[in-house]
Amino acid sequence: MVRALSVCTVLCSLFSVLCSLFAVLCSPFAIRCLHCTMDPLLARIDEAVLSLMFPMLEALAPDVEECAESTFVRRWFNAEYTLARRMFPEARVLFAELVSELADSCDHLESVRAYTGYAAVLIELAEYDAAEKALLAINIEAVHHPGYRGRWHHQRALGMAQVGNYVEAIKMDEIAAKDLSAVGYDAALGNALTDLATYNGRIGRVEESIRAQFQSTEAFDRCGNDLARAIAYINLGVIFGESGNRSGAREYFTRALALTKEDDSSRIRLWCSLNLGLLSIEANEPANALSDLQEAERLASLQCAWTALCGARKGLSAAQRLLGDLLLAQQYLDLSWEAYEKQPMEALRATNLIEQARIHLDNGDPASAIRVVLPLLDTAREHNDVSALTRILGVLSSAHEGLQQFEIALRYLREQESIKALMEDESVQHQMSVLKVEHDLKAERLAASRERDLLRGLLPSSIAQRIISGEPRIADEHHDVCVLFTDIVGFTQHSEGLAASSLIDLMNSIFTMFDDIVAKHGLVRIKTIGDAYMAIANAPDPHESPVRSMANSAIEMMRMFEEHFPTLQIRIGIHVGSVVAGVIGRERPMFDVWGDTVNVAARMEQSGLPGRIHVSKPFVDELAQGAPPAFVDDEVVIQLPAYTLRLRGSYEIKGKGTIKTWWLTSSL
Repeated sequence: MVRALSVCTVLCSLFSVLCSLFAVLCSPFAIRCLHCTMDPLLARIDEAVLSLMFPMLEALAPDVEECAESTFVRRWFNAEYTLARRMFPEARVLFAELVSELADSCDHLESVRAYTGYAAVLIELAEYDAAEKALLAINIEAVHHPGYRGRWHHQRALGMAQVGNYVEAIKMDEIAAKDLSAVGYDAALGNALTDLATYNGRIGRVEESIRAQFQSTEAFDRCGNDLARAIAYINLGVIFGESGNRSGAREYFTRALALTKEDDSSRIRLWCSLNLGLLSIEANEPANALSDLQEAERLASLQCAWTALCGARKGLSAAQRLLGDLLLAQQYLDLSWEAYEKQPMEALRATNLIEQARIHLDNGDPASAIRVVLPLLDTAREHNDVSALTRILGVLSSAHEGLQQFEIALRYLREQESIKALMEDESVQHQMSVLKVEHDLKAERLAASRERDLLRGLLPSSIAQRIISGEPRIADEHHDVCVLFTDIVGFTQHSEGLAASSLIDLMNSIFTMFDDIVAKHGLVRIKTIGDAYMAIANAPDPHESPVRSMANSAIEMMRMFEEHFPTLQIRIGIHVGSVVAGVIGRERPMFDVWGDTVNVAARMEQSGLPGRIHVSKPFVDELAQGAPPAFVDDEVVIQLPAYTLRLRGSYEIKGKGTIKTWWLTSSL
């Protein structure tokens, strides 16, 4: 079976699959600091590069243009950004220029950034010798940044695996995993552990391979991204299949497909189809394999996924050979070699040669089969590549039997059986089952934890806790609750001239500032509806001074708006009274409040004036605490230490009749 997304494949999909999917987004709409320093900016770029966060990298582009005083920072960022966009030839040129200029640089970390990026490009382009040379130009002992140490060691491991040196590749990836784990770069850690699982599997260390892959899956789980988990499940499926557990393999491939969405599933469908087809080949079910392998070939061709294309065509060759069409089998194998030339890899070369030998066997030419695979035997033994070794030994045994060299055939057969016995040992199968159960339990706990975190993000903490505790219905009555509404005056007309991105930019900036003010004063945001914003105080949890806190919040909102959005105006309305509060909805629960108090607060906002805070008499009574009104310049005014209240007059409120209302301003 092709080792899904392993070695070159992991790197080939590194930025296109994982980077673009991770949900840690740095808002492009945030107000940027014009006086930022280089160190924080570099730290953010480093995090984006080493965490494989393409959205974060993309969001940093404006900051780099505004803040980067260093020519190196701009050029290095552009090179990494080009690499992340999979524009490999262009990225190669950019990195090559950087490393050439840094040859005599005394800034070691700059060199590490440039050379590891250059190596990443060269690996993508299958220029492994050049990548190794670039990496060895770095004195890794002098590198103290764990993220870049991890990147360097992972890249070294990839290069060593290309020549079949899996033992050294394992050592390198173990160091990489340790460094990446220390800084919490889970996406990069998942990749390193995936490859570690691959290399351990190649040399027959099945338990170590399984353990590393489950650890990889857990790292991808922590990323919180379904596509990353799907990739991890594919890799687990491969390990289960290679150990003889085909039902377990199919289960994980099915899980992978179930996690993908319509817009990003093509790569997942490719690797699932390929490996499901190869499972059928190993089960000697060539007819069942054809549709999966043909789909894999189609998708690989569309995506220019050369490793997968080579594997799919080799699988189709095997299927046709098992069906007895040796001519078509040879044609597919020739096509596989064409794909191999696009991205040569020692493991793919070996599998193609083994398939060629099997075609020779079925053609009645055992001598040619021996000539093809015998040169592979010593290399496989040297690197303890048990995956290739079992197949080579099987071909050699069958070939010598065909030549009636039974003693030699038996020797090869016994060696093959001993290796297979280790791979499919009952203790190994038991360990796989135990690890699977442990992983599923951890995944369930993680999902439950994320659900709790989501509830706490959507709902007030006390309400979220009640739902988590299993309370079936939440409906409470609260008294002396302050309710605030805001609305942007003329927003509909204003928004008509804005692009969609600018509109979202504006609303995000406004409501983020409102949220900060509300949180500062201990209020609870209830919801936003279009350009309207609603918040309350004294529910669902008691507030020590709800009226004063609401007044302070409203004043700060008005000041903030005047300062940051001088071309726009808002109205604010406030009322105080009793409400009913509760949670509605099952899939997307929402905390909301209802009642006459809410309606009056909304009317206060609607009947107010731009740039003014319109408050009801009950709110004024609570805020003034008996302070007497006075006439000031023919106005009725209540003067408080921190607030000024001016009587607006009697006003008709729909559903309430005529009530007295006031304007609230700050006295400070």
